Amino acid sequence: MHLKEIITNMVLPNNDIGEKTREVLAAQAHIWNHTFNFINSMSLKCAIQFGIPDIIHSHGRPMTLSDLASLFKKMRHDPFFCNCN
Repeated sequence: MHLKEIITNMVLPNNDIGEKTREVLAAQAHIWNHTFNFINSMSLKCAIQFGIPDIIHSHGRPMTLSDLASLFKKMRHDPFFCNCN
């Protein structure tokens, strides 16, 4: 079942509404679905650009989010990673 159908069935469990209203809500659900898919792909793109998969792999074991964040804090002050003038 697609997200559009799930949202439409959750919001509109019965057929007491007009067909036009159902179409509008289904269209809105469709747009939200595309929006969230875009966010997912952009998150993956950013993770790859930041080198997160390589960082985790070179760490040799699973990392917590706080470990990863502290590593980025250290990298922020490294001239190699900083474009600050």
